[in-house]
Amino acid sequence: KHDLFERSGLDLKYVHKISYEDLVLGTKVEVPTISGKRIKFNVEPGTPNGKVSRVRYHGMPIINLPPQITPGPDYDGAFGNLIVELSIEIPSQYSEEEKKLFEELRKMRKNLQEIK
Repeated sequence: KHDLFERSGLDLKYVHKISYEDLVLGTKVEVPTISGKRIKFNVEPGTPNGKVSRVRYHGMPIINLPPQITPGPDYDGAFGNLIVELSIEIPSQYSEEEKKLFEELRKMRKNLQEIK
């Protein structure tokens, strides 16, 4: 068992909490790896909640792999993948200004749907 990762064979799954705004507008995120290194990647604008991305060579190593062998394409198959799932994090607290903005956004989206 691990606090951050769920294992499936050599692959590791990590659920990255992300804001609605970042999924809509796009952003860059940093995710941890089992080795302690952090990997950066882009989240494209309009990315859906639950999107899954594969980061090659950052899962579990094959058992008894010599320590001088590091993740990368030179040792394809020696390491599993890191599977990153993006999951919207809904804030439990927000300001009155944020609430007003969300209400305004809801009105705008409703008006757009009525036009269609």
